[in-house]
Amino acid sequence: MNQDPIMPELPEVESARMLMEKHCIGSSIAQIDMLETGGGPRSGQFDDKVCDLPIDSYLALQDSVLQSVHRRGKQLWFKLSGDTSLLWHFGMTGSFVIRGEPIPEYKSFVVNTSEQEWPPKFTKCHVKFSNGKELAFCDPRRLGKITIRGPEPEVARK
Repeated sequence: MNQDPIMPELPEVESARMLMEKHCIGSSIAQIDMLETGGGPRSGQFDDKVCDLPIDSYLALQDSVLQSVHRRGKQLWFKLSGDTSLLWHFGMTGSFVIRGEPIPEYKSFVVNTSEQEWPPKFTKCHVKFSNGKELAFCDPRRLGKITIRGPEPEVARK
């Protein structure tokens, strides 16, 4: 199973894994936007502190199918078609928000998910899936990481 019994204090990442599993498994990435959105101070910029590869590497994931979602500690990865994995490290303030779905109440910062303010402030990656669901990875402190690995990824090291 994908749970990490050594780190039970990380319910936010497990909640994100379950949210993705419930709403997006089997859907393809219809569109991926790696420019920060939401009206924050870095809006419109590619965040190379959070993303460790060139922007084209992430954009090439379009049309990949989300096959499964896994977690270890504060790291989560999507196993995609084409023998690729998209890894996410949540850092201290990283989170997933799915448009129209309630967000957990344990967050220490407010993520505004109203229709007028979508994607939310500090969104580093915005993914539209073929089933109509939209994912925003938000990280106001920029301590999270997004990277791409092969089919059996080692968990990213900080």
